[in-house]
Amino acid sequence: MSILQITLIALFYALFLGPTPAFSFTFIAGYTFMYPVISGTIIGFIMGDPVTGAMMGASINLIYLGMVSVGGETPSSPTMAAVFGESLGMASGLDSDAAVALAVPFGIIASVFPTLLRSIYIAIAHLVQSNMRKKNFGMMHFWFFSTIFIRAALGFIVVFVGLFAGAEACTALVGALPGWAMNGLNVVGRVLPALGLAVGVVTVVKHSEEIVFFVIAFLASAYLGVPVIFCTIAAGLYA
Repeated sequence: MSILQITLIALFYALFLGPTPAFSFTFIAGYTFMYPVISGTIIGFIMGDPVTGAMMGASINLIYLGMVSVGGETPSSPTMAAVFGESLGMASGLDSDAAVALAVPFGIIASVFPTLLRSIYIAIAHLVQSNMRKKNFGMMHFWFFSTIFIRAALGFIVVFVGLFAGAEACTALVGALPGWAMNGLNVVGRVLPALGLAVGVVTVVKHSEEIVFFVIAFLASAYLGVPVIFCTIAAGLYA
């Protein structure tokens, strides 16, 4: 990966992804880019292969279909998993299955990032409150809006340093892995999306008879070659 590619990906994470997007422009934009299938396509453009980026992003996206945020916290970060899994996976020449297995640990580690930010925000909240009591509204606004730049700067630094240090190391590690280890990554990469899809189905389906429609569509697509788009349209019409 070149320095320009790393910089662009880090900027993309800092401005549009992150635990709370710094400059997502609109609420809708922030909650669009957060999905790995969307961010993966954009990272693919930066890396020069948007098709592979979209395919990797779609595979990673499946893992998090059934993930639920409780109290604002999530057990893993899909955005960080997508950024590192797709970037390092494409830089190392991995296929989508291996990239999925690579992405998961980064997502779990990054789940502490929002907690770190909130710890910093506590100190800033006291500064905002202190200036408000003094009726120093200029400094109050300064400290309040400084949180935007703090989360953008931290997000940029984390991703830039991680990709800069990890690109070459990941490439070297992949080259040194024996065949059985790569096969293991591919197997795990295939299982994780299936698990995410299963959790998503269980979350969405409220009645047992609805599972029958899902099974019929799966069998029609997998064994009869019926296009997934046709199954989706048929499901929409039924709904």
